[in-house]
Parts: sequence; structure tokens; C-alpha cells
Amino acid sequence: MRLLQEVVQGLKKIQANLQKLSPAQRMTPEAMALRAMTPEDLILRIWSADYNDISMFSAGFKEVVEPEAIKQSLQEARDTYGPAETVGRDPKGRGYLVTTSDYVLPVLMDRTRSGQASGFFIKSPRSRLTSREEILAAMKALAPRHSHLLTCNDETVAACNASDPLAIGSAANLFVLQALRQRVADRKLTLSQKMRLSEEFVSIPPGIISGRKVNALETVKAVAEQMIANSDKSATDLIMNLLGPRSLDGAAGRTPFLTTREFFKLKADPELAARYGFGPIETRLEILEELQNRPLPYVSQVREPHEEGAGWYASAEELCETMGHLSKDPALKLFLGSAEKADWHHVAYKGGSEIGTLSFTYDLETKGGTRYRFTAIWNDSTPINEPKALALMASLLEGLKVNVA
Repeated sequence: MRLLQEVVQGLKKIQANLQKLSPAQRMTPEAMALRAMTPEDLILRIWSADYNDISMFSAGFKEVVEPEAIKQSLQEARDTYGPAETVGRDPKGRGYLVTTSDYVLPVLMDRTRSGQASGFFIKSPRSRLTSREEILAAMKALAPRHSHLLTCNDETVAACNASDPLAIGSAANLFVLQALRQRVADRKLTLSQKMRLSEEFVSIPPGIISGRKVNALETVKAVAEQMIANSDKSATDLIMNLLGPRSLDGAAGRTPFLTTREFFKLKADPELAARYGFGPIETRLEILEELQNRPLPYVSQVREPHEEGAGWYASAEELCETMGHLSKDPALKLFLGSAEKADWHHVAYKGGSEIGTLSFTYDLETKGGTRYRFTAIWNDSTPINEPKALALMASLLEGLKVNVA
């Protein structure tokens, strides 16, 4: 019995002595190796790790971000951008640059005292192309139908099919916003007036008209901001209803100007969409009348690429011009696409996309006072490579902010 007590007392002394050791002294060899890693080596290990290996992240980080979400996000980045070739410090910022065969990915990372990553954020990836000519050529190669227009201080710098109307997705909300702002300027509406989030305007997805907000009151300003910043389809239809039936008709390629509910009902019926796309305005109006009593389709019914003619069309010239009129609107400054707010004196942005359609429109002013506008549009019968388009856009912006040709 006495021998057992002595053994227990000895173990307690060992435990007490271990507790007096610093965290570094209590580390396993693996943990010590992790702590000794440079930030660059840790990022490379994170990028190169197996799907299930997230041991490089701290417990605190995994409490904030679900472990499965970490795994999926990292794997998606690896699959999209490829294996890391090098990792180095970002000479223009406090972060790091992961370079793959075709991309440069700015990464921000924080670490705990034990060396694990307590924060990990991948900013807008850039293409490794740096010359404006190469970037614009690569943009053109992304889809069989493409247009772009770049202006500097209102003078054309580069253009490709800039007057050709193409499908633009929710970038059409620029025209809705323009009509709304005109009504406000004419004192026929105010941004502070309330509107009801009626269930009859629910679109895909429900967006602003969901949960406890169904049939609630909201200001016109708040609904318009959702329409622009989040491309909220229900918000778009609410604003269009406020403006009045057929009030946006008139422009070629956008007459009749579809509500998003009408658009999705057409998309769910390819034969009807084809008739609409190639029909005269009278036929189109008859088809829209026919659609009124149809229910909103399920998401699974509207996953095919865009049907030619059934949507909203505009040229790069039209989008650039409209953005120029609206560039000071606060709603266009809430989401900036691939632009970093800190890099510019002013940014306004609106994008648009659906399967087979992608568009970007920017109004930018450098800190030196140079003013740029840029629109790019892609149309295809298959999905556009959006990550590559975004990376090319980020590279173009990187050059524009320092006036690199």
C-alpha cells in the first residue's frame, strides 16, 4: 500500500512539473515543426495538403469556420487554380502571393503563438498575364461571342464589338436603376417612401421577400440597394412594379423589358423561349400574357444555358454610357467586383450572369485622377469560365490603377 502511495505521489510531482513547462516545452515534435515554419512554408503546406488534413488551422479558426467548409473551400481553390508553384511575400501589401501556372492569388494569414493559422483569406485572384493587350485577347478567347470597351477620360482606349448587343444578365438592373433615379429627380417618387414586400413578386431566389420579411414594409432605397448590390431578383421585380407596367420598354434588345419572373418562366419552357426570342414585339407581348397564369418554376427547371433572344440585351457602349450617368449612385458602391476599394479614389460596379452569360461594368477613378470605364460581356451556349474571367479582370484593374498599358 505504501509503495502504491509513493508511486502516485511521484506521478503527481511529474504532472505538476509538466504543468510548469511553457507551451513550447510541452509541444510534440510535429507541433514544434509547425511553429518553426515560415509563413510561406505554412501556406504552401496548406495549399498542398490532402483534403482531410486541416491540422494547420487553429481550434479557434475551426470553431468559426466549419471544418468541412474549410476542406471544401481549399479543394475548390486547388481544383480551380492548380498546384502552387511558389509562395512569397506580397511586395505591395502585408500578405503573401501564391503563384500557380496561370494565376497569382493574394493571401492574408494570421497565426497563433503555436504556429497554426488562425485566419486564412484568399483575395481576388489575378491572371499571370500583365500586359493590357494580352489580357483583353484572353478575355476575347473565353467565349465565341464577346465584346468589351475601355475608355480613359472619356476617350476610347480599346474596343471589341462594342456596339453589338449581347445578353447581359442582371446588369440590366442598371437600366431599372436609371429609370428609378429619373422618377426621383422628377419628384414622382422618393427613396424614403415605403413599399410592401408582396409575395406575388417572389422570384428565384426569394431574396428580400423571404422569412419574416414577406409582406413587410421597406424603403425604396433599401430595395434598390438589394437589386444592385446583390442582384436580388425579387427586389428587381418590386422596383419594376413601382415604375409601372412596360415603363422600361423601348430599347432594342430590351422590349418588352422582362421582369425576372417572366424571364424564369420563359427559361423553364425552351420551346416558348425560342418563339419569344425570334418573334416580333407583338408575339412577345402575347407570350408574356400567356405566362401570367403560370406558376414560378422550380430552380431545377431553369439551369440550362440562356436561350438566344430571351433575356436582356445591351452593347458594351450602352452599359458604359449608363454607368457614366449613374456612377455616383451609392448602390453601385456596395459591391465592387474584383476592385479593391483601397486601391482607388472611386469605384462603381455592376455585374451580371446566368449560365452562358457574364458581364462586368466598372467606373473607376485612380488616386491620381485618371478616369476609366470598362465593360466586358461574354455569351456562350455553355457555362463561361467565370474564375478565369474574374482573374483576368483583376489583372486588368491592377494595371489600370497604375496606368500600365
